[in-house]
Amino acid sequence: MAHKVIAECLDRRSGKRFHAGDWFLPAPDEDQEARLVAARCIKVVDDAEMARDIGKPGDDPAEKARQQINEDGLFDQTVDALKALAVEESIDLGEAKRKDEIVGAIRSARAKSA
Repeated sequence: MAHKVIAECLDRRSGKRFHAGDWFLPAPDEDQEARLVAARCIKVVDDAEMARDIGKPGDDPAEKARQQINEDGLFDQTVDALKALAVEESIDLGEAKRKDEIVGAIRSARAKSA
């Protein structure tokens, strides 16, 4: 199953902000899905609908999904480069050590300052 965003929401795991029309990727866990559906932020749709919506025939839905997850390019960078970026942008990484935690902290700080 896929999850289409119908109202702006935030993935607490990664700090990524989603807007209406986006696909919530990676998929939420069961509890998060229940909360977001109840709040009318996402709707559950079948994979065929997602494939139709993501692209034209011949487009790779998996590649489109990967691009959406990494639209800011942070996951393309090394941990050292991410730490340097955090220093450059005066972002406190707190306890963040792993790449996904550092990316989440950077995204969260950027969202707060936007």
